[in-house]
Amino acid sequence: MITEHRGPNDSRWPFRAPASVIRLVIGAIAFGFLLHGSMGLVGVSARNEIRAAVAEVNDGQRDLLINGVKVPDPQPYLEAFRQMRWFMLAHHSRPVPPEIEVSFGSGSDAVRVIVQRDSDRTGEYWIFFPKYRSTQNNEIGRLYTSVFDH
Repeated sequence: MITEHRGPNDSRWPFRAPASVIRLVIGAIAFGFLLHGSMGLVGVSARNEIRAAVAEVNDGQRDLLINGVKVPDPQPYLEAFRQMRWFMLAHHSRPVPPEIEVSFGSGSDAVRVIVQRDSDRTGEYWIFFPKYRSTQNNEIGRLYTSVFDH
């Protein structure tokens, strides 16, 4: 007895999806990758602005201000930002108040970041970049330092 074989090339195959559904699914996946990638690009841009601002403070072209107060010796802060980690493994904590505003320079061309202590780990600080909408509430990196512990 010979049984009839039904396969994916058979027009009677029961799981054949219409081409429009396949295009819709592929389009949604591509859009997700595009959206995620553009947010990643904003984070890269923010980190590049911070690197440049750190270099300018180091060269004396800008001042460093913490919560609006000029820092007389910015080197410990600059070193913390030079060691900023851009990729971190999650450990189920969150940033906690107070917010510390760090400004590289003053006026309209200042580069500003918000620093908040980690809820679990002493000496770990979350970095936010308020210039861009996607980096206002999403961290762009972490600092591991004691320079803000005062």
